[in-house]
Amino acid sequence: MIDDKPEQRDPFEHASAEVRYAAFVDVLGFGAQVLNDFDSAFQTCREILNNWRWHYEFSPDVPARIYSDAILLTAKNLGQLIGAIVTLNMVTLKGDCLIRGGVGSGRHIEVSEGDNVYVVSEALTKAVQLEKGIEWPCVALCKDINIPSHWWDLRLRNIQRGVLYFDDLIIVNPLNIYWGHAAQARVRQLADAYPKHRAEYDWLLRLTEAIFSDSPLVPPWIMEQNNNAKQ
Repeated sequence: MIDDKPEQRDPFEHASAEVRYAAFVDVLGFGAQVLNDFDSAFQTCREILNNWRWHYEFSPDVPARIYSDAILLTAKNLGQLIGAIVTLNMVTLKGDCLIRGGVGSGRHIEVSEGDNVYVVSEALTKAVQLEKGIEWPCVALCKDINIPSHWWDLRLRNIQRGVLYFDDLIIVNPLNIYWGHAAQARVRQLADAYPKHRAEYDWLLRLTEAIFSDSPLVPPWIMEQNNNAKQ
């Protein structure tokens, strides 16, 4: 008897795990917008994606996978991933949206088979778990991620930093030198327009004010090391 079943192929047969950084980001309120006004939500998504695609042309090493209000970014290099999230903060805020997410690191396997994509990832799992526990609109890094020491250089202004230490979290800077005071003004406008979410906007405003202050947003142990070095 002839067996007509097609030969089964293991999609992971030639795959191997590599260390990756992964960001899992939730666009806050977008899911409700999709259900309440799909056309408006779709237009918002198009605007965000068009702005993001411009960034991707200059940073193709950080692919994005978007599933409605959930965004997955992965990269081999932490600096490239942070740069992409800084841009994502900018383009979503320009679209009147806030984001919340987590960044994790670890072994990551990703395989494509036709239209199917299979992912098994420590980095993504850590990022998702972190995002679930974050209360405020920010993208935080898992505490086991090794931050390069020069990122905490006290000579840098906060607006120049890719990551900040704020409220006992290491977070991706929501501002950049091109999108600073204008972003802060946009947050104030949104806070007035959506009083129901005033607490989230007030937290973000407090963060932006701290960014523009002269006090370095770096971990206390960095300040302690600096003080010890001066003695």
